Amino acid sequence: AIIALTDGRSTAGEDAASVSRFLAERKIPFHAIGLGDPAPARNLRISSVLAPDRVMPGDPVAVDVQVQGQGYDGVKARVDILDLGPGSAAGAPDPEPIGSAEVEIRTGPGASARLRVELREPGRHRLVARIAPQEGEAYDGDNSREAVVEVIDRPTRVLLVAGGASNDHRVLKNLLRRDRRMELDSWLESADPDYIQEGKSGLPAIPASAKDLFGYDIVVLQDPDPERLPEELPRLLVEFVEKKRGGLLFLAGTAHTLSFLRSARMEAVRSLLPIEADLRAAEDELGGATPFETPLRLEAFPEALTHAATRLSPDPDRNRDVWSRLPSIYWSLPVEKPRDLATVLPARSPAASMAA
Repeated sequence: AIIALTDGRSTAGEDAASVSRFLAERKIPFHAIGLGDPAPARNLRISSVLAPDRVMPGDPVAVDVQVQGQGYDGVKARVDILDLGPGSAAGAPDPEPIGSAEVEIRTGPGASARLRVELREPGRHRLVARIAPQEGEAYDGDNSREAVVEVIDRPTRVLLVAGGASNDHRVLKNLLRRDRRMELDSWLESADPDYIQEGKSGLPAIPASAKDLFGYDIVVLQDPDPERLPEELPRLLVEFVEKKRGGLLFLAGTAHTLSFLRSARMEAVRSLLPIEADLRAAEDELGGATPFETPLRLEAFPEALTHAATRLSPDPDRNRDVWSRLPSIYWSLPVEKPRDLATVLPARSPAASMAA
């Protein structure tokens, strides 16, 4: 016979049903003696802390904190934000909070708070959200969580290369130009030869050397025409991403993306993309009799609910609701599958492929 002293939880090995069948088949008696308190353990925990990755000195920083609780329904607790900035030494006493908020705990949905703080010293800041241990709390090792924010003392330099003028291009260009954290140079491939390219530098041509390209932090390719890109650019972009650790953003479009992804010369750039495109499906969509008439709803993957690029609300449940009510789109690049280690944020429906 087997006698088990147990609290009823299974944390490893086979599940209870499988063990029960195993013992029954062999006619082995089993006796369980329950131990412990049947009431759920009381606990508060910081489940997530979300903050922007990079800010300028003095920018208001929104810190979204999610608190989950069990056994403290209706209890009000204070959430503090501590700044362990560039000058913080290991083992030093905790600094005074730079922000605080009161939350009311609800079992199940928990509670959320948005705190606004200000960081002025350039460098890496660890923002620690902390909630004080409560009376009767079974475990307080999860009462804090942190997010890392880098304060940069110079704008992020962005190179935007677009195949042609469009509403999307105009919106993106103006958005980047008005953001004081960004320093933009823009190149419109379809522009007339005497057109003065917009941006900080007034580029005479698309950068075609490491010296010129590596001065940027991010390169944005917006539906670029591969025939108008410099011969050296694909190799330079690979070095820009792999060696300089620069950012590359590819925005698909209906004018040139198919020819770009089919171009043998752009093979090196394709290898940098986090997806494998379904070019046959894209060709069928663009060449159809009634293109752009089927509404496609974007559905948020779980990662989209907390990712900075797709977080439309500090509350994940609220974020999910906002995504479900967004209007439909009418085209995105069909994708066969994401590459290894890629994170998918939104996906288009009814098609099964990911939006790019």
